[in-house]
Amino acid sequence: MDDSLIEAHRDLKQLMPYLHLPIQSGSNRILKAMNRRHTTAEYIALIARIKAARP
Repeated sequence: MDDSLIEAHRDLKQLMPYLHLPIQSGSNRILKAMNRRHTTAEYIALIARIKAARP
């Protein structure tokens, strides 16, 4: 999710205030085995950015 989508979620009140964020694993080793391109720290940081935009 990039900054423009987060900003749209913040600015466009027509959008639902809730997001479905799938949580697949809390383990970087498992995420890598699943060919995911993010780490748990990056995912947590993304959630923090979204919450800051629209609590």
